Amino acid sequence: MEEVYASLPLKAPGDIRLIEIHPAPQNETIKLTLRAGSLNDPALNYEALSYTWGSEEDQLFVICNGEQFKVTRNLHSSLRRLRSEQDTRTFWIDAISINQKDVVERAEQVKIMRRIYTRARVTWADLGEEVENQQHLFELLFALDKVLDSRKDDTLPINVDDFEALGLPKSDAPGWVAWQKLLARPYFVRLWIIQEFAVSAEVYFLLGVTYFPWWNLYHFISRMQVHGIAEDQRAMADPSIALAAIHGKNAVRNLQFQRDMVMANDPRKMEDLLWLGRFVQAKDPKDRIFALLGLVTDVDIHQPGLEIKYEKSESVSQLYTRVARSLLTSNPGILQQLLYEAGSAMRPRIPELASWIPDWSSPRAGSPLGGLANVVNYASTSSRPQRFSLGSTSTALNIEGAVIDRVKSLVAQFRPDTTGAHDDTFYGIEVVKWLSTAIALRSTLPQQTYHSTGESLDDAFWRTLIGNKTHLDTPAPDSYADQFVALLVRQQFTEEAIERAERNGSSILVEDDTGRWAAAERDSALYRQALQNMMLTKSFTLSEQGRMGIVPGEARVGDEIVLLSGTAVPFVMRKKATGGFDLVGECYIHGVMRGEAVDNADFRWEMLDIW
Repeated sequence: MEEVYASLPLKAPGDIRLIEIHPAPQNETIKLTLRAGSLNDPALNYEALSYTWGSEEDQLFVICNGEQFKVTRNLHSSLRRLRSEQDTRTFWIDAISINQKDVVERAEQVKIMRRIYTRARVTWADLGEEVENQQHLFELLFALDKVLDSRKDDTLPINVDDFEALGLPKSDAPGWVAWQKLLARPYFVRLWIIQEFAVSAEVYFLLGVTYFPWWNLYHFISRMQVHGIAEDQRAMADPSIALAAIHGKNAVRNLQFQRDMVMANDPRKMEDLLWLGRFVQAKDPKDRIFALLGLVTDVDIHQPGLEIKYEKSESVSQLYTRVARSLLTSNPGILQQLLYEAGSAMRPRIPELASWIPDWSSPRAGSPLGGLANVVNYASTSSRPQRFSLGSTSTALNIEGAVIDRVKSLVAQFRPDTTGAHDDTFYGIEVVKWLSTAIALRSTLPQQTYHSTGESLDDAFWRTLIGNKTHLDTPAPDSYADQFVALLVRQQFTEEAIERAERNGSSILVEDDTGRWAAAERDSALYRQALQNMMLTKSFTLSEQGRMGIVPGEARVGDEIVLLSGTAVPFVMRKKATGGFDLVGECYIHGVMRGEAVDNADFRWEMLDIW
């Protein structure tokens, strides 16, 4: 194929290669012709494919320009199902249209990827082969459509127990399982589809050989959400796909949001897209940057430091460093977002990467704090202008800050296993166990009044556990105090049930003839949602000065609690033996989130080096 690519050079701006899929019966060898095209040609007419690459280790042959050419099994499946038995179809498909072995060509084509998908007559978003029980899935959707249409004027919840009376299958019926398996398809969490989906003129989903407009799927998800059906997904799903289905559902909603923004020409910030990219999958960690540049509107993507390059001579760490420095040069205000994101990696960070630069290759760990400053009213030092400098060669960030406290003790981070086939009971037990350790640590405080705020220790404790915010990321209301009391009742019943089950080797079963458990379950629901939204990958801590906080799971005893000028939240930082600090991550420390620590007479600013 190298000779074929060489015979079709991409020299002029806008040059691309198109693929003709020749007609044939489904069981015959797939034959393709690669030919030249130009986006500058107004008569250019082609379709585009958006799909999941799949494993490079699992490949099949097609014939392209008379030569054998390897493609992944996923792409082979797409080509087979898109092929017509009568007509030649013309496509742009990245794995074939671009010489993937030529890193310079690959970079140049990535630069025009937005134009490629915008010009396509239609983009086929291939979800893969037919889902098991697909007929039951479509029967379910037809029935569900009638129910949702009949309820379009109300927002009352539709509970699982109501399904049969409404003419819907039971929650464990094959149609619901197929729905979950559809949402769990890996396509939805691909990084590249954000741009492919957002800029295409028209998008159709392809499932097996069945196709339907993109908005059909989003329409079902959004209407189900209105009536609370989507909140029951885990109860309706095979536990092995439950989390993947929830991620898929959220991804579809986000794809629609990004598409709406593009169609409305709304501004799209680089920092927001980089944040978004951490929740999806990419084979090449460099694409965490490159796949998003085509959507950015607030940064000149041609500025120095944002060049698209795939050369092996530049490591991922070097790429992320030059991007961070470039963004800081053009927009110093982005430093806050870089700091908020830097300490939030689910996986071990790239070792050579400076601690203040986000590891965009890793999924984000837990709920953001600093990025919520505007809605939750966090303002630990926001009123003070940010002061920092960055040397021309050193990776150290020199920034104004103040050490205000130190981690004295903390519980293990809440990080349950999310890779296995677990149900809600498993996660519920893990929450109860983590909360038990937090309650035990809080009980070591001798005083009854929280000295930083003057409120009762109980009030300070329940506010700390949830970062003083609701699951909707709004300030926590005083009524949550009663919700927390109900949670403690629920906690006691659950702890007893766990202890009894472990002692007897039996299933966990709450025993309650009084109705207190059911009442506590109901009356603590909102607080529990807020707690679970806050606690993932986090630890509860007590500081040397008696403050309570929620800190990154990677925090250790002896780490410093630091305020940095111009930021909304404190940070946990670790002293380096060679001088300066490593950034561990953002944190919530009750009693300093409104700037209270800055008003202390002993407070002193100094310049700190973060490496």
